[in-house]
Amino acid sequence: MKDKLKWAQVLYLVKKVEDKYGSIKDTPISDPDFKKLKDLCAFTHDNHLNTLTRVSAEKQCNILNKIVEGYTKTYIRNLYHVSDFTIDQVATAHGVQIIPPFAYILHKDGEKDFYFRSKLKDASKFFHHYFVSGRKLKAYLDKNGWSLICKKTIWGSIPIGAQYISKSKADILTKTTMRFEEV
Repeated sequence: MKDKLKWAQVLYLVKKVEDKYGSIKDTPISDPDFKKLKDLCAFTHDNHLNTLTRVSAEKQCNILNKIVEGYTKTYIRNLYHVSDFTIDQVATAHGVQIIPPFAYILHKDGEKDFYFRSKLKDASKFFHHYFVSGRKLKAYLDKNGWSLICKKTIWGSIPIGAQYISKSKADILTKTTMRFEEV
């Protein structure tokens, strides 16, 4: 009976942190409910959730800075010789998210540049016009004076004032600070 009660409490805490942060993966280690969950599950020092204890504070700070700038996990992993899991743990511990790089830029003189990841879906959202194919999009852009630049761009390289598509692809936002915002 004791195990059933413990399991119910674990499920309750998992649901609580997922409601708060959207995913247990995105929950900061400092969250009190996550700490209770961790204690209930009796994570040990050898457990993979404690890999940060083996990474120096300086290296964690460097990894965190690269995450905030929008560098990819591959770049960070190769630069600091750490695993993807360690990168995820640093991000989670500090309450930041991995920002996927942007693949395209829409540019028109006198307009704000627009940075996005999916050519047809995101351009359709930006122009409020559905494009059936890349050819239709190209014709529309040429007709309206826009140029499409295929260039992988990280968050830190996007200028303040430029527009971008949110990670959830729900909104078009304007960059106002160096901190990545989804809302």
